[in-house]
Amino acid sequence: MSGRPLAAALAEYLAVRRSLGFKLARDGLLLEQFTGFCERAGASRVTSELALAWVSAPANASPGWLAMRLTIVRGFARWLQASDPATEVPPRGWLPPRRRTAPYLYSAGDVAALLAAARRVRWPLSAASYETLIALLAVTGLFSRGHRPWRKPGLRVCAARGLME
Repeated sequence: MSGRPLAAALAEYLAVRRSLGFKLARDGLLLEQFTGFCERAGASRVTSELALAWVSAPANASPGWLAMRLTIVRGFARWLQASDPATEVPPRGWLPPRRRTAPYLYSAGDVAALLAAARRVRWPLSAASYETLIALLAVTGLFSRGHRPWRKPGLRVCAARGLME
């Protein structure tokens, strides 16, 4: 970094990234907080320890929020490392992997119940619209599993092409 303060390096980083078309509204705010954290700690360059301390600072933060903070800091640190080889880029494996919630897969009975409920909507056009939407989602496989008893005779879904015949 050759004596350049982190705030100046951040301003240059944001200017370059924004000139490439990135908005960086949230990233810019978070990186300003990070550089302030580093400067309050008396650091003139990014270190892995400082990055981890800042990333994990918010109490009760979700794993997704912590991962986003780490990703933002890693990008800035990689950019800084090009001009200052002593800059440390925090490794990816610091945070435990995020666990995604298992998706709910609708059974054939669930879809049939949704279709029946859609048919009971008060206004005929709305009822037909909801029934069509639910049936299209089910036929394309977006929310069903297994057997599809609501298929009409003569309707065949070509899985390879996603076409209906």
